[in-house]
Formats: sequence, structure tokens, C-alpha cells
Amino acid sequence: MNQLLIILSLSTVAFSILLYEKTYAADNFFLPGDAFFPTRLTLESLDQLAKTKTIQYASPIGSEYGKSGDAGYAYAYLPDLDEEFVLNMKGYFKWHVSTGWKDFIEDPKSGKKVPLETDGASVLVYPSDFDPLKFWPGLRYNEHWRTETVKFGHDHNQINPCCSINHKDALMESWRDATKVPPLQVILPKTQPKPKQVIEEPIVIKGPYQILIIQQPMIELFLAEEDIISYAGFWSDITRDYHFSNNEWDFFEHEASYHRD
Repeated sequence: MNQLLIILSLSTVAFSILLYEKTYAADNFFLPGDAFFPTRLTLESLDQLAKTKTIQYASPIGSEYGKSGDAGYAYAYLPDLDEEFVLNMKGYFKWHVSTGWKDFIEDPKSGKKVPLETDGASVLVYPSDFDPLKFWPGLRYNEHWRTETVKFGHDHNQINPCCSINHKDALMESWRDATKVPPLQVILPKTQPKPKQVIEEPIVIKGPYQILIIQQPMIELFLAEEDIISYAGFWSDITRDYHFSNNEWDFFEHEASYHRD
């Protein structure tokens, strides 16, 4: 009986991957059971974040896929996000501007070259114990995504696999390790799901958590072929600079304020 269940499960995944290869990837809003909550921030929007402690769902860079209708939660509130945490992230943003991460344009008033933030950076909120060297950033690892999507009025047989990285191996890995990666702990609003309507009342993200800031398209991290790939992780007490070199990922750990002026 157990062998039959395993065969059926593998068949389901194999069929999903075939479907995935023939269609575009679906990317719902946040669903209960997701490993992270994504947004995009710029240096300017970080100032606003310090005041509101609220972020809006935005697909990670390189994940602009068609939505599978409207399903999920569009906003998240981080009650434990303090000014020091935001200042540490701002230091990282400024550091990347000064090293040429952003494009530069001419200010029409001063005539000087000023940094231009276009898409900003992907910012992913994870539980504090998520290990990005063991599991891939950007994968939802949500074994209940189909059930949660159906709650928003979608036909169980007509929804596509939901993945922020447009690659069949990413889908397989997200499914395979879903039970190994704890979901982001949140408090859902009292608003009940309605057919094909996203919920805009914020979820509340329970701490402790970590925040990953990623500049590259997520697929580049997943495939990791160049030594220039890097990103940063922030906790309340430390920060880590992750980098890919000599065909492997590693990190340098610093005090939380390392990137600040």
C-alpha cells in the first residue's frame, strides 16, 4: 500500500512538471504554508517601511509570471521590525549603490550623476532558522498550495504549479523538500477568502525572522554559474554576505550594523 502511494505521488509530480513545461509558471500571492513573504524595496521605500512596518507582496526579480487568478494575501505587517533593523538594511542598499549596483542618470537640476533605482531589490522574509545554504531561496516549499488556492474559488483541476523560479527542477525540489522546510509563521486576518479576490488586509508575521536581500533574478541563484553571484541576510543581531565561488555557496558573518556608514 505504501509503495502504491509513493508511485501515485511521484506520478502526480511528474504530471505537474509536464504541465509546467507546457505552460507559464503561476505565481499566487502569499498563501499559508509558504516558506517566505516577498516584496521589493528601494532605498527610498525603506524610509517608509520604518514608519509603516508593512510590506506589499511583489514577486522576486525575474519572477514576473502570469497570476493564477487572484489568490492569497497581498500585504504583511512586521510588528517586531525596529529602526535599527531598517538602518542596517539601508546601509546595505547604500553600499551597493556606491559599488555600481544601480544605474546612474543626470539630475536635470544639478547636472550631477545620481543613482537610479529601477526595480530595487527582492526582499524575502523567512523564519530566522531558514538555511539558504541547505534550501533554495525563492522556493515556496508549500505542500498545501493547491488546497490553499482552491479556497479562493479556483478549480482544483485548472490551477498551475506555483513557483517563483521558472525551472522544472525548482518545482521538483520545492515539492520534494516541502515537509523539511517550516512555513513562515503568520497570523491571518479575520477576512475570509472570496472567489478570485486577493485579501488586502495584512497578515502579521510572527518573529523571530530573517530578511534576505537579493539583487539578481532568482533563476541566477538557482543555477549559480558565475562567481559574481551574491546576496545578504539580516537578523536582529547579525548579517551575512552570501557568495558563490569555486562552484559552492558560502558566507561571511558580521555584526548587524556592518554595512552602515
